[in-house]
Amino acid sequence: MPGPPVTRALELASVATERTTAATDAVLALTVCTGIGWLRRSTPQSWRRSVWLLALAAFAGSATLGAVAHGIALAAPVRDALWQPLYLLLGVALALFAAGAMADWRGERAGRASLPALLALAGAFYLATRLSGGDFRIFLLFQAAALLFALVVYGRLARRERPGAATMALALVVSLAAGAVQAAGPLTLRLIWVFDHNGLFHLVQLAGVVLLIRGLGPSLQPVRASGA
Repeated sequence: MPGPPVTRALELASVATERTTAATDAVLALTVCTGIGWLRRSTPQSWRRSVWLLALAAFAGSATLGAVAHGIALAAPVRDALWQPLYLLLGVALALFAAGAMADWRGERAGRASLPALLALAGAFYLATRLSGGDFRIFLLFQAAALLFALVVYGRLARRERPGAATMALALVVSLAAGAVQAAGPLTLRLIWVFDHNGLFHLVQLAGVVLLIRGLGPSLQPVRASGA
């Protein structure tokens, strides 16, 4: 009689740079989750806080999926299926990010009003990425636009000495630099382990995430809404 079916254990990706990319994705997810916990404890409940925490949670979810997609040897259809919610979560994170920046600039009402359009725009860029066969450079355009908008906002708020704004502006500069590393195309660098452009993007983005969370602490304290 035939024996019981053999269940194959999950195997790590065979390419070294895929494993380091997965590891940096996992570190990003863990850092963001730690930051969410810190912000929940140190800032009061508000619509702005909810938006930022949801943005961070969506980003952490995308990083977790990225760790799986890069780090585990998966069949091509399974890997492709993982990319779809990953892109969607990134789009949601950026839309919430931009809405949070709008609320910091123009007030909660403006932030709430902008959110549906931003989510629709994120969906459009996801669809364009999907229809192009997964060309992530299309999505990077949306990311760059959202980050540049937020950089202008927090640069203005920093000049007005809004608490946390200068740190958040610096975080955005670092995040834009990270995006430039990823958009630069294939490259490898040995920093004890070998990293490709995706892993290097995560390493730079990690510094940006830490700065962002650090700036959100004072930013999410009750403040008077800023005008134009």
